[in-house]
Amino acid sequence: MAEEWATAARRNSDWQRSEEQAAITIIQHLLERKIDPQAAAANLASTYEASLRNGDTDLWFLWTAFFNAIDHLGNNINNLERLVQMIRCVSKLPDLTDEHGRAITTESNARIFWRDVPDFAFYFREAALGQLELAMSILPVLKSIQL
Repeated sequence: MAEEWATAARRNSDWQRSEEQAAITIIQHLLERKIDPQAAAANLASTYEASLRNGDTDLWFLWTAFFNAIDHLGNNINNLERLVQMIRCVSKLPDLTDEHGRAITTESNARIFWRDVPDFAFYFREAALGQLELAMSILPVLKSIQL
């Protein structure tokens, strides 16, 4: 199931940058239990580190791929828990800093990478607006852990 999602996601014209292709593979490996949520979080952070340090702080592609996986994989509670645990692990990563030791933040609302899981809530709301089933499937899992 994860492989089918990943194959389709890799073909999406919006997700052709190397970062998005890598993120798809990381999410696939997480869902296939080849890596744990902590390793997935560290791999995602590493994948996006150079772009974030170069000022590209928009994670739209990452979060939409994440929600696309949830949408396509259905209500499997084990998959949802692994994905949510990965987000929790992202929030526990050390702050990403620039060459002066200052935390790198989003341009729009000064959310800190990775502590604040920048733009996750915004893109969750955007993804869930048109997909009530998506929102209903993940909300109980999100409520069960503290981000």
